[in-house]
Formats: sequence, structure tokens, C-alpha cells
Amino acid sequence: MNASPVPNRIAPVYWWFAVGVMAFTVYGSLVPFEYHTLSFSDATAKFQKILAARLGIDSRSDFLANGLLGLPLGFFLLAALRADRRPNPGATAWTGIAVWPLCVFFAASVEFSQLWFPGRTCSLSDIVAQAIGAAIGMFLWTMIGATLTDTLKGSRHGATWQSTAGRLTIAYLGILVIAQLMPFDISVSGSDLSRNYRNATVIPFGELNRADVVEPWSKVQSWLEVAGLYFIGGVLLGSIPRTRAKRRIPLGVLVLLCGLILGVLIETAQLTIKTRSPSVTDALIGGASLWFGWALVQLTIQQANGDGIELEAALIYGQAWGLLLILINWNPFQFNMAIVPGRWQAINWMPFANASERNYLYSLEQAIVKTLLFAIFGVLVAAIGPLSDASKRMRLFAGAIITGLIASVLEFGQLTLPTRFVEPSDVLFALLGGWFGGYATWKIRRDAGENSASKPMLLPTTGLPRLIHDDPILVRIEGGRGAH
Repeated sequence: MNASPVPNRIAPVYWWFAVGVMAFTVYGSLVPFEYHTLSFSDATAKFQKILAARLGIDSRSDFLANGLLGLPLGFFLLAALRADRRPNPGATAWTGIAVWPLCVFFAASVEFSQLWFPGRTCSLSDIVAQAIGAAIGMFLWTMIGATLTDTLKGSRHGATWQSTAGRLTIAYLGILVIAQLMPFDISVSGSDLSRNYRNATVIPFGELNRADVVEPWSKVQSWLEVAGLYFIGGVLLGSIPRTRAKRRIPLGVLVLLCGLILGVLIETAQLTIKTRSPSVTDALIGGASLWFGWALVQLTIQQANGDGIELEAALIYGQAWGLLLILINWNPFQFNMAIVPGRWQAINWMPFANASERNYLYSLEQAIVKTLLFAIFGVLVAAIGPLSDASKRMRLFAGAIITGLIASVLEFGQLTLPTRFVEPSDVLFALLGGWFGGYATWKIRRDAGENSASKPMLLPTTGLPRLIHDDPILVRIEGGRGAH
């Protein structure tokens, strides 16, 4: 088990991810931290009764949620121990067997600590679920760990999907699928599948004519969120460097078809989710938005001068995206200033405290959506002007602060809306999204600059109609041309 001489170590990254998962698990398990006194001996006696009780699953969604908490912990712990060593399936398996009891001990410790917080529920099923999740995570690492590490290290070059933009696109689309299937209250019983099938919308925008849709504006908000999420996927897809290839189907048409297929697959999978309603509308909006994001990047690349996008273009894009977020966060615009004082005093300032009052996976879905939708502002800040290592920290900091300010205006503007609730935690998610957006953009620009030809070639600037035709020209994105 000697470490191989790997100049580009990635194990520390996995360690940080493992620590982050542990911190998230502890925080989410104890929030809102309403502590009460309990002797250690009494706590031990209660815990022993819980462990001795018959195992039962009160809620499948909670069981799955705890399993999902354990999965990344097992995955990242085994990754941290094996990523920078020579590939050896046997040694990896024995390492996993040795580390798995630590994952179980961690899960039991967190559940045990909940006895001092009466708002939380200590459960044997939660420990079992996290233990199973950790085992699955370790198994996944054993299967794909070496390939994943080689990809993240950049050990495999040549294919466009193994560029920074390609890897980010794959990761983002995976996150998009997960978010669209939350809260994972899966059921394959005939009655549930039949009900979901009857509730499915097969006529585009037919939801607005249904009697069971009490608040049409909420459906519009949902459609806008879907459009925004798929649009970001299209932006990443459009940032992938293109290589010379002959295609029977024009590239623009292929992107549109892929977007529609992705939307249809996600909506079909929602038939098994009890709290989801499959919709043709969502599939159409998603596919069209993914194509539009890809097309916008192509136009921006054509008009770029090699030094990133201009400030004026960034301001136009930012204002357009800000309008989208206003429509999402302030719709239906029923402002009432009289309710502001009372609602201000009722705000819960404890981060993520409201997550404990509802399904964790629903809260996680909202956190993912907020983080992703606000990432665009960080992208725009990092995409302006020439690329410079000296300005990296300043760009990331500026992107996060600007994103946070915009999110604060949007969030606290909801104080005047009786149908909305102010969540200070959403500002934190926006800050995180702005930073991640800026960092991803900087990495894409850096990668594109390092792999660009000495004489970059651009697509002819012929406007949007050009995008639906295939282009055999080899495209090399230099500097700012990949930062969108």
C-alpha cells in the first residue's frame, strides 16, 4: 500500500469533502439547537432502549434521506485514503471494510447527541440507513474511483468531454437530475403509479386549465425555475471546446434533441415520485432552455475579441437574469407594505433552522436550486475582460458579494409579499453559488487558454440562424471565449 509518486495529489480535496459532509450531517441533525439538560447515564439508558427496539421504517423518504447522507461520507472517506495510491482493488476493498465501522460509529454518535435536543428524534433506522449509504458509497468508489480521479487530475486528455467544461457539464446535469427527482419519495405500487399517470400533463401548458391548480402563478414560478436550471446546463454545454467532426444531424438540432430527451426522461422518472407530477410542459421548456443557453454562448463566442466578454454585455446578461429571478421570487407581485414590521420580527435568523420543520430532501432541493440559479452572476463577473491569475481572488470575492447583494434585495423584498416567506439562509446559498460560478468560469477560461491554438479560429459571425447548421471548422476557445 505504498503511495505512488503522483505529482498532482487529490486526496486532500477528498478529505475536505468528507469533513464537509460530516459537518453538514451534524448541523442538519441538531438544528435548531434547542439544547436541554440530560445526564449522560440517562442518555445512555435511552439510547440502549432505542438500539434494542425492533427495527422499523416509519418513513421511507426519511430512510432514503439518511441513506443519502451516509453515501457521500463513505465515498469521500475511501477516496481520501485511496485516491493517491496505486490502483489495487483488493487493498481498496480491505480499506473500505476497515473504515466502514467508523462511518457507523459516526452515524450512531450523531443520533446519540440528538437526545440532548428534544426537537430531534433519535432512531435506530437512521443509523442503519446511514450505514447502508456509507457501504454503497464505498462500493461506488471501488467501481469508479480510479477513473474519476484520473479525470479530475486531468490525466486523460484529448476528448472534449474531459476538458474542464466537459466535466462540469456532466456533473451539473447529474445534479439537475437529482434535484428534479427530489424528495425521492419513491413508490412503484400500482395505485401510486396510476395516480401519477392520471395527474400527468400531456398537453403543453395544460396545467393552467386544470381545476386542481389553485395558484397558477406557482406553476409559472416552477416553469421559470426549470427554464433557468436547464439554461445553465446549456451554457456549460456551449462552453465545451468543439472538435472537427462530420455529423449527419446539425449540431444545433442535436443539442435541442438531447435537451428534449433529457427532459422527457426526467419527467418519466417522476412517475415513481409520489409528490411530483410529470409534465410535457416541463420537458419542452427544459429542452428549449438548454438549447437557448448553448446558442447564446455560441453567439457570444463569435462576437468575443479574445479578452473575455465586454462589461456592457455582462450588464445586459445580468439584468436579464435578474429579471428572471424577480419573476421567480416576487411573483404574483401582491405588495403590501403594512405587513413588513410584523414579518420582520418573525424572521428566524438561525441559518437552516427552517429546514428542520419540513422534509430534509425538500429543503436540500430548494438549496440546490437557489445555489445554481444565482451562480450566473459569479459567472458574469469572472467572464469580463482578460484572464489574469492576479485577479482571481478579487473576481471570486466580487462575484460572491455582488451575488449576495442581489439575493438580499430579492429575499428581503419578499417581506412585502404575503404569499412569500423570507429565508435568510437563501442569501448564503446565493453567496455560495456566486463563488462557485466564478470559480468554474475561471477554471474553464484557464483550461481553454492552455489548450488554445496559436491562431484561434472563430465561427463566422452570421447570427442565430447559423447555430442550427453544423460547422466543420475546428473551434479553439481562447481565454475569455470559454468563459460563459
